[in-house]
Amino acid sequence: MLKLPIESSSDLVAVRNAVGKLAEEIGFRNAQQVKIITAVSEIVRNVLNYAGTGGCIARRTSRGIRIEVWDSGPGIPVETIQAIETGSYVSKTGMGKGISGSKELMDSLSILSSPGNTQIFMEMNL
Repeated sequence: MLKLPIESSSDLVAVRNAVGKLAEEIGFRNAQQVKIITAVSEIVRNVLNYAGTGGCIARRTSRGIRIEVWDSGPGIPVETIQAIETGSYVSKTGMGKGISGSKELMDSLSILSSPGNTQIFMEMNL
């Protein structure tokens, strides 16, 4: 199990590298590793851009990999989560595909959010 802080752009690189290494050790093919690394990068970038700090846990599961990313930012409004889940979200500050794109790359992605506590859970199976 990996547990890493997210506090600066150098932590983005550290999370990418550590999650990529874990995915390789688990046995994911190169294309799957790229999807996992891209998805976690997008979520970590959101933490840095919208909350400032947070953390990441990645672990092997019986089926593959589970990644949890959290922060203590302002939270994601319910309407925004619904739009993200349906793929209709459009960001005012960017392309708005960070979480939506990550959801497309992974086998599952879920969001729990309230002010001061956002958690995103992602899984990919072998």
